[in-house]
Amino acid sequence: MNLVGYVIAVTPNLPPITAQLYEYVFAANGVLIRAKRSGIEVMWVIGKCEIRGLANIEPICIWYGERVPRSFLDRMLGEAQNTENEILWYLWQENDWVISKPEQMASPSSVAPTYESLVNTDYEKALIEVHSHADMAPTFSEQDNADEQGFRIYAILGWVNSRPTISVRIGLAGYFCSIPAYMIFEDFDKHPIKDIHEYKY
Repeated sequence: MNLVGYVIAVTPNLPPITAQLYEYVFAANGVLIRAKRSGIEVMWVIGKCEIRGLANIEPICIWYGERVPRSFLDRMLGEAQNTENEILWYLWQENDWVISKPEQMASPSSVAPTYESLVNTDYEKALIEVHSHADMAPTFSEQDNADEQGFRIYAILGWVNSRPTISVRIGLAGYFCSIPAYMIFEDFDKHPIKDIHEYKY
């Protein structure tokens, strides 16, 4: 089994994923990346172009299982509102959802776990990684892009004391795709935290 696979979309019906990490799909509408892990299956366009003679392939984001409980968002927002520093959390699902705040080095503009090795840590278990930006905008920085190289959901809580807002995206091997927060978080439409996509710039 290869770490990375390559698929030519001759028809819209793609074969099952066989690569261990991810696959590139060459289609009429461009180059897509796709992968599947426990809890999520994704595919989206990473390079738009026309490749004549191939099938058009639609992006997908399939979330398996339950969404993250509202109480987890409440907890993260409360903790973020009580410090000027950034905070990092990991979330994953066993029988129920689990949230972890690892030992970390934090400042008002950065946060990182203090693990000497990532092996057998909460980082490895995490399906979702969230960090706060205190009262700065919940936008992903170049440093975030460089750090977030795994296959998981990444989110940022920002403007936590003025207008709490979250940005959510899928990350896969350094490629990113924004998604709406309601796909991941339970009862999001009833929560005081807003989705960054609700604001127009």
